[in-house]
Amino acid sequence: CRCLKEEKVTLITKKPIQTSEEELRENPRARSAKLRCVEKI
Repeated sequence: CRCLKEEKVTLITKKPIQTSEEELRENPRARSAKLRCVEKI
């Protein structure tokens, strides 16, 4: 970030976690879901 403010979170996962093939079979609406994980500092 260019604003030079202190970071308030850190990323745990570099890429978003996407749904598995099994989950897609059971729940087709989960197709567009992407899980991102951060930790509050």
